[in-house]
Amino acid sequence: KLTSIFLIFLSLLFYMLWLSEIITALIKNELPKSVIENGILTNPVHVLDLSIILPAFIITAILLMKRKPIAFILTPILLSFSLFMELAIIGMMIVLYLSGFENDISIAIIFTFITIISSTLLLIFMRNLKVEIIVQEK
Repeated sequence: KLTSIFLIFLSLLFYMLWLSEIITALIKNELPKSVIENGILTNPVHVLDLSIILPAFIITAILLMKRKPIAFILTPILLSFSLFMELAIIGMMIVLYLSGFENDISIAIIFTFITIISSTLLLIFMRNLKVEIIVQEK
């Protein structure tokens, strides 16, 4: 249940983060800051997260709460994906900081905290999954 709550929380966190940028730009009738800074037509991170990744997190969390078998396959995949993305973001922030770019260190701290939670939940989930498989075999 804790893993489901975390997946939903993480999804909502990123939905709020991405939609706050998009909705603010729409209200002001201008392009989002990330689109202007990168010189692209649309932010591919927003597109992938909003259309595929975040819905997958929410659907998997719901399936996990209902204890559907597919959730036991998808959950470790999504937790691993989350863990690697968080590590990549922390790494990029460290490189930017060391390169002298202005960087909000609080974001790195938040992602470090989320990384610790993701890795802990992944370990607990896999440990419990192994026990469930053994129990079902007997």
